[in-house]
Amino acid sequence: MPIDSSIVSPKPIIDEIRNDEYIFLIYSSGMCFHMVNTKCAFKKIGSKVYGIFGGEFVVELNEGQMEKIRQFELRLFEVNRFACIVSDDCSDEDKEYEFYLGQRKRTYHYNTCDHRNLLQLLIADIVANGKRIKN
Repeated sequence: MPIDSSIVSPKPIIDEIRNDEYIFLIYSSGMCFHMVNTKCAFKKIGSKVYGIFGGEFVVELNEGQMEKIRQFELRLFEVNRFACIVSDDCSDEDKEYEFYLGQRKRTYHYNTCDHRNLLQLLIADIVANGKRIKN
């Protein structure tokens, strides 16, 4: 079920992007024996927003993909706001999502037992269903 951002959540950063601005999104996760980093960028040109993934390809985002990015950030916000308390070993993993827009930065900690890299899943969905501009 989509989260209603008008209640108490901040405006999703993807909706604050202006022409010729970039949003950088970085996921990092670390435990004793591993470190994972996933990065992507979004750029607005005119009325269109493009996803740039690994410098390898560019995807023009449609409204459905924009909504997935909004919901992604709002879910991270909700997890931070109403964080569950876990007491098993999986809580030792530090998962962090950082959004950068110009000088502004938003950081969300996602320390739950959900070990999935949610940014990687979002990127895979956008790439699989998006209009590729560059490969």
